[in-house]
Amino acid sequence: MSYDDDQVAECLRKTALEVLPLANGISEVVLGRILEKVPALAPQHTPEEIEVLRVAVEQNVGGILAMLAFGIEADLIEPLVGTVALLRQTAAEGGDVTTVLRGYRVGHARLWQAWAEEVEARVADPALQNRVLASSSNNMFAFIDSACERLVELSRELFGSLPGGGRPSGRDILDLLRSDEPADLVEASRGLGYEVRDHHVALAAVPLRPDADARAAVRQLAEAAPGCALLTRAIGDGSWWAWLGWPAPPGEDVLDALTRLDVRDVLVGVGEPGQGREGFRRSHEQAVEAERTSRTARSPFGGVVRHRDIEVAAVLCADPERARRFAAERLGALARRDEATSRLRATVRAYLANGRNLARTAEALHVHHKTVSYRLTRASELVGRSLVDTPYDLEAALIIDRTLSGE
Repeated sequence: MSYDDDQVAECLRKTALEVLPLANGISEVVLGRILEKVPALAPQHTPEEIEVLRVAVEQNVGGILAMLAFGIEADLIEPLVGTVALLRQTAAEGGDVTTVLRGYRVGHARLWQAWAEEVEARVADPALQNRVLASSSNNMFAFIDSACERLVELSRELFGSLPGGGRPSGRDILDLLRSDEPADLVEASRGLGYEVRDHHVALAAVPLRPDADARAAVRQLAEAAPGCALLTRAIGDGSWWAWLGWPAPPGEDVLDALTRLDVRDVLVGVGEPGQGREGFRRSHEQAVEAERTSRTARSPFGGVVRHRDIEVAAVLCADPERARRFAAERLGALARRDEATSRLRATVRAYLANGRNLARTAEALHVHHKTVSYRLTRASELVGRSLVDTPYDLEAALIIDRTLSGE
């Protein structure tokens, strides 16, 4: 049997009307595919990020089905509020319009699959089925093409950033600042919304559990640093980079307060203060090194680690396996992983940190000086040599052991 255009259009509208109430269920399927294929649209996978994406998907799926059901022209549909919010969220995470466009392509492919299944289930005649699918395919592509064109125009209006032209994205600016290429700091600051010429302390936050929120940890540090500006960027796998900025150098009291914060299940490396582009870059490199060095421990623990406090450890542990062998050889039985031996190592570290002074060590540990003396004697027996004049190799071994064990 052959069908004229009116019959095909009527069947298409009737099928779309029947499918329209299923829009939310179809949207969930499409959302799942987009999250799988374009994770950059919700890089931290937080409920807030997913909700923004969900709204955008629901509005687009509903818009396409409504277009098919009521015969609306694709170019008459204005940019959807949810898609605009998704574009803003993506830009805030360091992405750009190309990421959203990828989401459109993936979502369209999955929606078409779901729509074709519904048409095949509801239209029995194969010839009519084919013509309905062909007609609806043209309409869907028209909707997607129109939406993508408007999205690109909107991105230009909001951010002036497109790959290959216009102002660079925030991610591009960060890459430039971290490189050796020349950069206009006034334009870079304008593009980032953050003054690059100020004084900076960089952060590198990594979640230690799948459900840990590194972004929340960054915000916690920013809230504990009075008067600072905050620049953040998601880098994938739930990790975040950030910079705290001040017009004047932050005091040691501010940095000490950051390292004392109780951060759960997230490891945050903190760089040293620096000014301008070089300080921006150097503090970032230090923050990343502090985080990575602390993460080499067999069982890393959450917390804030300042680069100054692990700089020697970072050098000593550049080759973790070699460092472990060195520490094990120098410490001998003092490297045992029981509670009593751990207490002995802590006493030796405190003794060294307090200038090999028994009284100060006892005060720091809140024990009697005879207790310190006993523990040092016992530690010497385990190592096989005196700790009174501890050579540097033993001190280095203790630093390595503490860093790589997470003790």
